Amino acid sequence: CFHALGRNTHAERFAARSLRMDNRYVRGKAFNLALLASVHAQQGEPDRACTIGAEALTLTTQLRSARAVRYLRDLQTQLAPHRRLPAVRHFTGRINATLGPRR
Repeated sequence: CFHALGRNTHAERFAARSLRMDNRYVRGKAFNLALLASVHAQQGEPDRACTIGAEALTLTTQLRSARAVRYLRDLQTQLAPHRRLPAVRHFTGRINATLGPRR
């Protein structure tokens, strides 16, 4: 909810804390990583967002979750203003290669 409200400091803290979970919860971890990456993108930290987003992408490939895919696509949109940065180009290329091109 803090993310939706634009309260990024709180969203980051709670997203990071939520990652201290049992690693068997792959879907939840993918969601939380995508959320944390999104927070970093909103805070103007595209390199950090890409690093964390890559972890979320890796986990998402193990799932059949439209919501996990949507979170990554939302992150891709948030990173669009930084598309000239090498890390962003590489990450969005990985998203497209893994999930297919956007429709």
